[in-house]
Amino acid sequence: MIECLQDDLNALVTKSDLTITIETEPRMAECDPIRFVIKNDGSGGYRENRRGFEWVRESVDRDLTIRK
Repeated sequence: MIECLQDDLNALVTKSDLTITIETEPRMAECDPIRFVIKNDGSGGYRENRRGFEWVRESVDRDLTIRK
């Protein structure tokens, strides 16, 4: 496992009416792209991993909420 630190990736944040999506693009070849989808209604969210050209959702929902 390679640990990717804050300076090791770029992130694209997209906001829609229903979700906020944070898509990371690591600068290190050893690190996989990850996407976090956070629901705006406060009900949580989930993480997806890139598999080839597709995003694959992890089987377990995560407690992803926006902290103010």
